Amino acid sequence: MTTTIVSDYAWYFPVLCFFLAALLTGLSYYKNKKLAEFQPYKIYILSALRFSALFLSMILLLNIFVKTDTKRIEKPVLAIAVDNSESIVLRKGQNPSDKVLEELFAAKEKLSEKYNVRFFKFGESFSQVSDNTAFDFKDKYTDFSDMFEAVKSVLYNTNSGAVLTVSDGVCNKGENPVYSAAETNQKVYTLTIGDTTSYKDLSISKVLYNESAFLGNEFPVEITLNAKMLKGKSTVCQVLRNGKTEFQETFTAKSDNYSKEISLSLKADKKGLQKYTILLKPVEEEITELNNSKEIVVEVIDDKYKILLLSANAHPDVAAFRNALSKNLSYDTEVFTVENFTKKVSGYDLVVLFGLPSTRVNSEELFQEITSRNIPTLYVLGSSTDYQKFNKINKCIEITPKGNNYDDAVFGENPKFPLFSFENGVDEMLRNTPPLSCVFGDYKLLAASHTFGYQIIKGVTTQKPLIAVSEPQKAKSAVIVGQGIWRWRMDCYRKFLNHEKFDLLIGRLVQFLLKKSDKEMFTVAYKKIFNENEPVYFNAKVLDEMFQPVSDSQVTIEISDDNGEKKDYKFENTGSGYYLRIDNLLPGNYSFKAQSSRKNAVKTGVFSVKEIKTEAENLTANFSVMQQIADKTGGKSFFPNQISELVQDLLENNAIKPTVYNDTVSTPLMGWKVLFFIILILLTIEWFLRKFWGTV
Repeated sequence: MTTTIVSDYAWYFPVLCFFLAALLTGLSYYKNKKLAEFQPYKIYILSALRFSALFLSMILLLNIFVKTDTKRIEKPVLAIAVDNSESIVLRKGQNPSDKVLEELFAAKEKLSEKYNVRFFKFGESFSQVSDNTAFDFKDKYTDFSDMFEAVKSVLYNTNSGAVLTVSDGVCNKGENPVYSAAETNQKVYTLTIGDTTSYKDLSISKVLYNESAFLGNEFPVEITLNAKMLKGKSTVCQVLRNGKTEFQETFTAKSDNYSKEISLSLKADKKGLQKYTILLKPVEEEITELNNSKEIVVEVIDDKYKILLLSANAHPDVAAFRNALSKNLSYDTEVFTVENFTKKVSGYDLVVLFGLPSTRVNSEELFQEITSRNIPTLYVLGSSTDYQKFNKINKCIEITPKGNNYDDAVFGENPKFPLFSFENGVDEMLRNTPPLSCVFGDYKLLAASHTFGYQIIKGVTTQKPLIAVSEPQKAKSAVIVGQGIWRWRMDCYRKFLNHEKFDLLIGRLVQFLLKKSDKEMFTVAYKKIFNENEPVYFNAKVLDEMFQPVSDSQVTIEISDDNGEKKDYKFENTGSGYYLRIDNLLPGNYSFKAQSSRKNAVKTGVFSVKEIKTEAENLTANFSVMQQIADKTGGKSFFPNQISELVQDLLENNAIKPTVYNDTVSTPLMGWKVLFFIILILLTIEWFLRKFWGTV
């Protein structure tokens, strides 16, 4: 650390101040005839006090700074990300993770000589950990892309050194890990744990089915079976419901790495949630039997809704909606352009309009029928929309365009939206979605309408709705004010390798519009099927005699599992309703009885929690992926018996260096309060002595 004194004035100004202070002091004491007979030592003392006060005061006026230069060394960050998924510990008699973690944490002290070492765990989610007790190896998925994206954020604006990924290389969620690693722009070292040897193993790797079926119909199921190192061995694949065999087929492995797809149809003969167990009977010497079974839950329904997708012209937004709704068998969806539509709109339960009403097509009779029949309507506005006609027929939002200009608007969350909520990662999908093209103008919400999401334009969150929902006395309606939502579906697949979250968004919006306006005093909304790694959640609403929301009621729920064991929970009052979230429910079927303290209203229902065995599908470590990650990023790949070499390589890597910063702090003398106190004390002592000696 070095300290220097600098000033805006030349070096001789302090000298001038010295002589000026001396001159003024001399004029005060040595030219003063009243002090002629005063004892000399007293004049010296008073002169010294006056001179010091004057000189310090003048120095302060010279704008002098004390500059301190400090050298700061920032070590490079070493991010060690450890796979916390189940596949690490599922192999029979094998758990390499404990020893590896023990060695890595033991090496932390040595690595800390050069690095700022930070440990993280990843799988379903990503978080920082302080010691090896934070690892439980219970995550149901392994998402490398989410981990690398999180590491990139952690290392942003730091002296990033390297990333060490400790995993078996088995990835079953997210993007390709090799490409995700390359996007971090960091050297990624890999430590492959697990066994790359192929063992005898049967597994059910994939089951494709619809989560809903219509009562009386048959629904298809596709099962993918795998057999490793079991050539010539036979077993039986069964589909069971309540212990009864619904389907059975012999499965014989024709090679040491054999796969077979079985297609079958099951009868939806009973309403409600139906749980099926798909079972591969184990053979001797399998490395694990955890991947020999899977459970699926199908909701058998007997209600069917007709939905009309009507557009001004062909547009990819229409296809995005059709594909999102096609997976729900309770929806009978038909697609038309308005010019080709000759049916009666009264035969539909919901109408989705794309670019309608249009400036190009006269369809007044159609909209009169929609209005008179109180048919729920979802508007997707676009470049062909006639906003003057739209403002006349819709009861949700009024839009006044300014010219023929359009804004690219990104979705902005409204945390106070009261009508329904999303879980299962839909909010994650909605972050940073591609923009919708929205007309530039004034937006005004009408009565009984709510903003589901705002427009973010050029990074600024506006009060303009991007998606608005209306719940009037008659037909419900919703408006997506821009076109291009098909890009959201593509972006969802890019992020998550499936369309599930986009389909859930559209499905939830459609479900809300189809549901009749509830005039019950007490309602409970919930999903019928949950995965075991997601929370179970309920939304409740309590109304008074005037059908206005009540916020002073107590809402409780009693949940019973398959064994009859019961547990009570209490809903949280959110102000606009009641919410309950339950974490870590075990897989199985559940029933519930919810109760409101207002007039003891009661609601009952059932739901199911599905078991997830994704991590058990592949228990052979994928060294190839780990090697590719290291090669692609300029890192190196190691095995558990090479941890000492890994540590040595990191310490001796001269390309990774600490960053030296010179921090300069300039402090003005004017800011030193102690100087003002010194001047005040000097002048006070001078005044006191002159008073005491009788010169004042």
